[in-house]
Amino acid sequence: MFTLSPTEYEILSLLWASERGLTAAEINTLSPEKSWKDISIHIIINNMLSKGAIKVDGMARSGRVYSRTFTAAVTPEEYSLMQVQKNAACSKDASAVYTGLFCALVDSDSISGNDIEKIEEMIQQKKKERQE
Repeated sequence: MFTLSPTEYEILSLLWASERGLTAAEINTLSPEKSWKDISIHIIINNMLSKGAIKVDGMARSGRVYSRTFTAAVTPEEYSLMQVQKNAACSKDASAVYTGLFCALVDSDSISGNDIEKIEEMIQQKKKERQE
């Protein structure tokens, strides 16, 4: 479980949106609202590598040199779950955090009928697994 700075989260979001691994130079170029200096990207990437947020995906030619390419090591859903688990760990009643989050999600106007059906199926499957 790890926590990201806003800058690191910005980079991770960029990697999630990309179809392929990106070099540090591409991350600098593609970031719409870059909050860091170009020269800082290597420090940020190394921090993210040590946290396990990103991984080296391969190598790509960048001008006259080869550069490492990076991809996200976690999905957006996995990262969101980590944040919820981190909040639950700090709470006196972890189950209340999960229940509150789930209730807020279900009460949200952004959840569709299809989403609700998927959630119901997942709950039924989990119930079956727990009974076995």
